Amino acid sequence: MTNSTSYNTLQSVLQTYHDNYAIPMLRLVNLMQRDRTPESVMAAIKAQDLAQAMLEHVGDVASRIASQEHSTLTQDEADSISSEISDALMLLFQCIEETGEMALELAPNNY
Repeated sequence: MTNSTSYNTLQSVLQTYHDNYAIPMLRLVNLMQRDRTPESVMAAIKAQDLAQAMLEHVGDVASRIASQEHSTLTQDEADSISSEISDALMLLFQCIEETGEMALELAPNNY
């Protein structure tokens, strides 16, 4: 089965997100877990902020393409893209949770 042009465009946008935002974010989370420093936590937070902004943009692009009258996106393709965006969002949430836990571990006790 040949994929539609709209689907291929969205796949390209998602691949760009993964290459330029998700993978660097994961690297910084791994460094944070290794280094356990406030600086590494801040670097991870900044990467997550960028990834979140770009993932929001990816979702906006997908919505615009899917709603266009001349869109060639099939329902199966739309479901596939939606699933990939959901997976990327879950990964982002997991990274945010891990970063929050690390920040709490590194915070001085103020009791």
